[in-house]
Amino acid sequence: IPDAKKLCSPYVNDSQCGGGACVDIGGEGNCSYPCEVSEDCPEGFVCEEGGPGEGLLCLPESGTCDCTPESDGQERPCAVSNEWGACDGFETCDGTAGWGECDAGIPAEEICNGVDDDCDGMYDEDLPDTIDCEVTVEEVGTCQGQAICGGEDGWICTASTPAVEACDYFDNDCDGET
Repeated sequence: IPDAKKLCSPYVNDSQCGGGACVDIGGEGNCSYPCEVSEDCPEGFVCEEGGPGEGLLCLPESGTCDCTPESDGQERPCAVSNEWGACDGFETCDGTAGWGECDAGIPAEEICNGVDDDCDGMYDEDLPDTIDCEVTVEEVGTCQGQAICGGEDGWICTASTPAVEACDYFDNDCDGET
């Protein structure tokens, strides 16, 4: 292997880095080389402590080899995961600060709202077909019923609306008497 200063080249051991060192840069093994001051490093790199026993090395200013001033503004896929699932999104490279935050949503427990809360490609799934509900009118009564999931409208209660008793052979106020 020719003896050349290599920066941000993925290698497994120091001998492949042309007199430099294989160090962890942004979670990956990449080459760097020794320096004394930041002016010893190319643009976009700074002279910093490489890690325990490694001394001063030229390291990317952004903290990662795949987000540099040359790749400023580029996007890459990312995901946000938790116990409910994983939501996909993108993060954008800031050539001096590194990769920005992932713009993916945060997975949540699926609820009746017409939204894919757990990011699995389906919405309002794994919910009961119906749930108990009631409609109350103050000083008149409360009627019991079942609610069905209406997507973005939420749970829609099918119970009657209580009304003042009338002579019509119906239990208008839902008190069990007609």
